[in-house]
Amino acid sequence: MAGMTIHQKMKAATKQPGAEHLRNGTGNDCNINYNDSMAKHNHNESSNIIITHHNNNQLKMMMTVWLMTSLIIRDDWNCVPGRGLGMTEWGHLIFMDKYLASLELLDVSSNKLAELPTDLWSLTNLTHLYLGDNKLSDAHTFNISNLINLEVLDLHLNQLSQLPPLSVEPLRALQILHLHWNTLVELPVLINNLHLHELLVNGNALLEFPKYMFGNLTQPLTYHFVDNPAYDVWATMLLALPERSHIMMGNDVWVWAEDDQVARQLLQQSQTWVLQDGLSQPIDLPSLVRICGSTHIAHNGGSLLPC
Repeated sequence: MAGMTIHQKMKAATKQPGAEHLRNGTGNDCNINYNDSMAKHNHNESSNIIITHHNNNQLKMMMTVWLMTSLIIRDDWNCVPGRGLGMTEWGHLIFMDKYLASLELLDVSSNKLAELPTDLWSLTNLTHLYLGDNKLSDAHTFNISNLINLEVLDLHLNQLSQLPPLSVEPLRALQILHLHWNTLVELPVLINNLHLHELLVNGNALLEFPKYMFGNLTQPLTYHFVDNPAYDVWATMLLALPERSHIMMGNDVWVWAEDDQVARQLLQQSQTWVLQDGLSQPIDLPSLVRICGSTHIAHNGGSLLPC
Protein backbone atom coordinates (compact mmCIF):
# COMPACT_ATOMS: atom_id res chain seq x y z
CA MET A 1 0.00 0.00 0.00
CA ALA A 2 3.00 2.27 -0.36
CA GLY A 3 2.19 5.68 -1.78
CA MET A 4 -1.51 5.36 -1.06
CA THR A 5 -3.46 8.07 0.73
CA ILE A 6 -5.31 7.35 3.95
CA HIS A 7 -8.60 7.15 2.08
CA GLN A 8 -7.17 4.72 -0.46
CA LYS A 9 -5.62 2.56 2.25
CA MET A 10 -8.85 2.35 4.19
CA LYS A 11 -10.91 1.64 1.08
CA ALA A 12 -8.58 -1.20 0.19
CA ALA A 13 -8.57 -2.52 3.73
CA THR A 14 -12.34 -2.73 3.90
CA LYS A 15 -12.26 -5.10 0.94
CA GLN A 16 -10.09 -7.59 2.83
CA PRO A 17 -11.76 -10.93 3.68
CA GLY A 18 -13.70 -10.73 6.93
CA ALA A 19 -13.72 -6.94 7.11
CA GLU A 20 -17.08 -5.51 8.11
CA HIS A 21 -18.61 -2.19 7.28
CA LEU A 22 -18.40 0.05 10.33
CA ARG A 23 -21.67 0.00 12.23
CA ASN A 24 -22.90 1.53 15.41
CA GLY A 25 -25.02 -0.06 18.12
CA THR A 26 -28.26 0.67 16.28
CA GLY A 27 -27.22 -1.00 13.06
CA ASN A 28 -26.94 2.29 11.16
CA ASP A 29 -23.86 2.90 9.06
CA CYS A 30 -21.26 5.27 10.49
CA ASN A 31 -18.20 6.76 8.92
CA ILE A 32 -14.51 6.51 9.56
CA ASN A 33 -13.33 10.11 9.57
CA TYR A 34 -9.88 10.96 8.30
CA ASN A 35 -7.83 13.93 9.36
CA ASP A 36 -5.73 14.59 6.29
CA SER A 37 -3.49 17.22 7.78
CA MET A 38 -3.63 17.39 11.61
CA ALA A 39 -1.83 20.65 10.98
CA LYS A 40 -2.04 21.84 14.55
CA HIS A 41 -0.10 18.75 15.62
CA ASN A 42 2.38 18.83 12.71
CA HIS A 43 1.85 15.19 11.73
CA ASN A 44 1.92 13.61 8.28
CA GLU A 45 -1.35 12.66 6.63
CA SER A 46 -0.32 9.02 6.33
CA SER A 47 -0.13 8.54 10.08
CA ASN A 48 -3.39 9.94 11.42
CA ILE A 49 -6.87 8.55 11.74
CA ILE A 50 -10.08 9.39 13.55
CA ILE A 51 -12.40 6.48 14.34
CA THR A 52 -15.99 7.00 15.45
CA HIS A 53 -18.34 4.21 16.51
CA HIS A 54 -16.22 1.16 16.06
CA ASN A 55 -16.07 -2.56 16.56
CA ASN A 56 -13.18 -4.93 17.21
CA ASN A 57 -12.99 -6.29 13.65
CA GLN A 58 -12.79 -2.82 12.17
CA LEU A 59 -10.07 -1.74 14.60
CA LYS A 60 -8.01 -4.88 14.02
CA MET A 61 -8.26 -4.38 10.28
CA MET A 62 -7.18 -0.77 10.47
CA MET A 63 -4.23 -1.39 12.77
CA THR A 64 -2.71 -3.79 10.25
CA VAL A 65 -2.60 -1.07 7.61
CA TRP A 66 0.17 1.15 8.97
CA LEU A 67 1.88 2.41 12.08
CA MET A 68 0.31 5.62 13.36
CA THR A 69 1.42 8.68 15.28
CA SER A 70 -2.16 9.83 15.97
CA LEU A 71 -5.21 7.81 16.96
CA ILE A 72 -8.60 9.23 17.88
CA ILE A 73 -11.38 6.89 18.97
CA ARG A 74 -14.44 8.66 20.28
CA ASP A 75 -18.20 8.75 20.27
CA ASP A 76 -19.46 10.59 17.17
CA TRP A 77 -22.38 12.80 18.19
CA ASN A 78 -23.46 13.17 14.57
CA CYS A 79 -23.54 9.47 13.83
CA VAL A 80 -26.82 8.66 15.59
CA PRO A 81 -29.28 10.67 17.66
CA GLY A 82 -28.08 10.92 21.25
CA ARG A 83 -24.95 9.61 22.94
CA GLY A 84 -23.99 6.54 24.91
CA LEU A 85 -22.42 4.22 22.33
CA GLY A 86 -18.81 4.97 23.26
CA MET A 87 -16.08 2.48 24.13
CA THR A 88 -16.56 1.09 27.63
CA GLU A 89 -13.47 -1.10 27.92
CA TRP A 90 -9.89 -0.75 26.80
CA GLY A 91 -10.06 -4.32 25.52
CA HIS A 92 -10.72 -2.87 22.06
CA LEU A 93 -7.13 -1.69 21.97
CA ILE A 94 -5.21 -4.34 23.88
CA PHE A 95 -4.31 -6.18 20.70
CA MET A 96 -2.87 -3.00 19.19
CA ASP A 97 0.07 -2.64 21.61
CA LYS A 98 2.74 -3.30 18.98
CA TYR A 99 1.19 -0.63 16.75
CA LEU A 100 0.79 2.02 19.42
CA ALA A 101 4.43 2.45 20.45
CA SER A 102 4.91 5.29 17.95
CA LEU A 103 1.83 7.23 19.02
CA GLU A 104 2.26 10.93 19.68
CA LEU A 105 -1.44 11.77 19.95
CA LEU A 106 -4.09 9.58 21.56
CA ASP A 107 -7.67 10.74 21.97
CA VAL A 108 -10.19 8.38 23.59
CA SER A 109 -12.34 11.15 25.02
CA SER A 110 -16.15 11.06 25.03
CA ASN A 111 -16.39 7.34 25.65
CA LYS A 112 -17.39 5.36 28.76
CA LEU A 113 -13.98 4.26 30.01
CA ALA A 114 -13.90 3.54 33.75
CA GLU A 115 -10.26 2.45 33.89
CA LEU A 116 -7.07 2.61 31.87
CA PRO A 117 -4.54 -0.14 31.13
CA THR A 118 -1.10 0.09 32.68
CA ASP A 119 0.42 -0.22 29.19
CA LEU A 120 -0.89 3.23 28.35
CA TRP A 121 1.77 4.80 30.55
CA SER A 122 4.54 3.15 28.53
CA LEU A 123 3.66 5.16 25.42
CA THR A 124 6.47 7.60 26.09
CA ASN A 125 6.29 9.23 22.66
CA LEU A 126 2.91 10.75 23.50
CA THR A 127 2.76 14.53 23.38
CA HIS A 128 -1.05 14.85 23.39
CA LEU A 129 -3.28 12.66 25.57
CA TYR A 130 -7.04 13.23 25.68
CA LEU A 131 -8.99 11.21 28.26
CA GLY A 132 -11.79 13.66 28.96
CA ASP A 133 -15.52 12.92 29.21
CA ASN A 134 -15.23 9.36 30.47
CA LYS A 135 -16.01 7.60 33.76
CA LEU A 136 -12.53 7.54 35.31
CA SER A 137 -12.65 7.72 39.11
CA ASP A 138 -9.51 6.01 40.44
CA ALA A 139 -6.17 7.50 39.40
CA HIS A 140 -3.85 5.69 41.80
CA THR A 141 -2.46 3.55 38.94
CA PHE A 142 -1.96 6.52 36.62
CA ASN A 143 1.78 6.63 35.96
CA ILE A 144 1.48 10.06 34.39
CA SER A 145 5.04 11.04 35.28
CA ASN A 146 6.35 8.43 32.84
CA LEU A 147 4.98 10.38 29.86
CA ILE A 148 7.77 12.93 29.97
CA ASN A 149 7.06 14.29 26.48
CA LEU A 150 3.45 15.29 27.18
CA GLU A 151 2.49 18.78 26.08
CA VAL A 152 -1.27 18.37 26.48
CA LEU A 153 -3.05 16.32 29.16
CA ASP A 154 -6.85 16.40 29.21
CA LEU A 155 -8.72 14.63 32.04
CA HIS A 156 -11.75 16.88 32.22
CA LEU A 157 -15.30 15.67 32.90
CA ASN A 158 -14.44 12.50 34.81
CA GLN A 159 -14.96 11.55 38.45
CA LEU A 160 -11.40 11.96 39.74
CA SER A 161 -10.94 13.10 43.34
CA GLN A 162 -7.15 13.19 43.22
CA LEU A 163 -4.09 12.51 41.09
CA PRO A 164 -1.03 10.57 42.27
CA PRO A 165 1.38 12.82 44.24
CA LEU A 166 4.02 14.56 42.13
CA SER A 167 2.64 12.95 38.97
CA VAL A 168 2.49 16.12 36.86
CA GLU A 169 5.56 18.06 38.00
CA PRO A 170 8.07 15.89 36.02
CA LEU A 171 6.28 16.81 32.76
CA ARG A 172 8.60 19.68 31.91
CA ALA A 173 7.15 20.09 28.39
CA LEU A 174 3.55 20.34 29.59
CA GLN A 175 1.67 23.32 28.17
CA ILE A 176 -2.03 22.51 28.63
CA LEU A 177 -3.60 20.75 31.62
CA HIS A 178 -7.38 20.28 31.73
CA LEU A 179 -8.75 18.97 35.04
CA HIS A 180 -12.07 20.80 35.11
CA TRP A 181 -15.39 19.19 36.00
CA ASN A 182 -14.04 16.46 38.24
CA THR A 183 -14.25 16.08 42.04
CA LEU A 184 -10.64 16.97 42.84
CA VAL A 185 -9.97 17.95 46.45
CA GLU A 186 -6.35 18.98 45.85
CA LEU A 187 -4.21 20.14 42.97
CA PRO A 188 -0.99 18.64 41.62
CA VAL A 189 2.32 20.39 42.19
CA LEU A 190 3.16 22.58 39.18
CA ILE A 191 6.28 24.43 40.31
CA ASN A 192 8.47 22.95 37.57
CA ASN A 193 5.97 23.08 34.71
CA LEU A 194 7.36 26.34 33.43
CA HIS A 195 5.88 26.11 29.90
CA LEU A 196 2.31 25.81 31.17
CA HIS A 197 -0.01 28.27 29.43
CA GLU A 198 -3.46 26.80 30.13
CA LEU A 199 -4.71 25.33 33.40
CA LEU A 200 -8.42 24.62 33.89
CA VAL A 201 -9.46 23.36 37.34
CA ASN A 202 -12.92 24.91 37.54
CA GLY A 203 -15.89 22.87 38.72
CA ASN A 204 -14.07 20.68 41.25
CA ALA A 205 -14.28 20.15 45.03
CA LEU A 206 -11.19 22.17 45.99
CA LEU A 207 -11.33 23.52 49.53
CA GLU A 208 -7.99 25.30 49.35
CA PHE A 209 -5.32 26.37 46.89
CA PRO A 210 -1.55 26.20 47.41
CA LYS A 211 0.17 29.34 48.64
CA TYR A 212 2.91 28.85 46.05
CA MET A 213 1.61 27.01 43.03
CA PHE A 214 3.61 28.09 39.98
CA GLY A 215 7.26 28.53 39.08
CA ASN A 216 8.71 31.14 36.73
CA LEU A 217 6.21 30.69 33.92
CA THR A 218 7.54 31.54 30.46
CA GLN A 219 4.26 32.78 28.95
CA PRO A 220 0.84 34.13 29.96
CA LEU A 221 -1.37 31.61 31.69
CA THR A 222 -5.06 30.97 31.15
CA TYR A 223 -6.09 29.91 34.66
CA HIS A 224 -9.71 29.03 35.46
CA PHE A 225 -10.49 28.07 39.06
CA VAL A 226 -14.06 29.28 39.38
CA ASP A 227 -16.84 27.05 40.81
CA ASN A 228 -14.90 25.50 43.65
CA PRO A 229 -15.91 25.55 47.34
CA ALA A 230 -12.67 27.36 48.32
CA TYR A 231 -13.48 30.98 49.21
CA ASP A 232 -9.96 32.05 50.21
CA VAL A 233 -6.83 32.06 48.03
CA TRP A 234 -3.34 33.42 48.48
CA ALA A 235 -2.11 36.53 46.70
CA THR A 236 1.22 34.76 46.20
CA MET A 237 -0.49 32.15 44.04
CA LEU A 238 -1.62 34.86 41.64
CA LEU A 239 1.54 36.95 41.80
CA ALA A 240 3.39 34.20 39.94
CA LEU A 241 1.27 34.78 36.84
CA PRO A 242 2.91 36.67 33.94
CA GLU A 243 1.47 39.73 32.26
CA ARG A 244 -1.52 39.17 29.95
CA SER A 245 -2.65 36.11 31.89
CA HIS A 246 -6.37 35.33 31.84
CA ILE A 247 -7.89 34.46 35.22
CA MET A 248 -11.42 33.18 35.76
CA MET A 249 -12.40 33.08 39.43
CA GLY A 250 -15.40 33.60 41.69
CA ASN A 251 -16.40 37.18 42.44
CA ASP A 252 -16.90 36.15 46.08
CA VAL A 253 -13.39 34.78 46.63
CA TRP A 254 -11.14 36.65 49.07
CA VAL A 255 -7.50 37.05 48.08
CA TRP A 256 -5.20 37.14 51.10
CA ALA A 257 -1.99 39.20 51.10
CA GLU A 258 0.54 38.79 53.92
CA ASP A 259 1.02 42.54 54.26
CA ASP A 260 0.25 45.88 52.61
CA GLN A 261 3.26 45.64 50.32
CA VAL A 262 2.13 42.33 48.85
CA ALA A 263 -1.39 43.72 48.42
CA ARG A 264 -0.09 46.74 46.51
CA GLN A 265 2.09 44.54 44.34
CA LEU A 266 -0.88 42.31 43.55
CA LEU A 267 -3.13 45.21 42.57
CA GLN A 268 -0.43 46.74 40.39
CA GLN A 269 0.31 43.48 38.60
CA SER A 270 -3.37 42.68 38.16
CA GLN A 271 -3.69 45.64 35.80
CA THR A 272 -1.90 43.51 33.19
CA TRP A 273 -4.30 40.57 33.57
CA VAL A 274 -7.78 39.79 32.32
CA LEU A 275 -9.84 39.00 35.43
CA GLN A 276 -13.33 37.56 34.96
CA ASP A 277 -15.95 35.61 36.86
CA GLY A 278 -17.77 32.49 35.68
CA LEU A 279 -20.09 34.60 33.53
CA SER A 280 -17.13 36.35 31.86
CA GLN A 281 -17.88 39.57 33.74
CA PRO A 282 -14.99 41.72 35.03
CA ILE A 283 -13.73 41.05 38.56
CA ASP A 284 -13.24 43.97 40.95
CA LEU A 285 -10.07 42.64 42.56
CA PRO A 286 -9.47 45.53 45.01
CA SER A 287 -12.77 44.72 46.72
CA LEU A 288 -11.65 41.12 47.24
CA VAL A 289 -8.17 41.70 48.68
CA ARG A 290 -7.70 41.08 52.41
CA ILE A 291 -4.61 41.70 54.56
CA CYS A 292 -3.38 39.06 56.98
CA GLY A 293 -3.69 40.15 60.60
CA SER A 294 -6.81 42.20 59.87
CA THR A 295 -10.09 41.75 61.71
CA HIS A 296 -11.84 40.12 58.76
CA ILE A 297 -13.70 36.90 59.45
CA ALA A 298 -12.90 33.97 57.18
CA HIS A 299 -15.52 32.90 54.71
CA ASN A 300 -16.15 29.69 56.59
CA GLY A 301 -17.43 31.68 59.54
CA GLY A 302 -14.68 30.44 61.85
CA SER A 303 -12.18 32.47 63.82
CA LEU A 304 -9.09 31.18 62.03
CA LEU A 305 -7.97 33.14 58.99
CA PRO A 306 -5.93 31.59 56.16
CA CYS A 307 -2.82 33.37 57.44
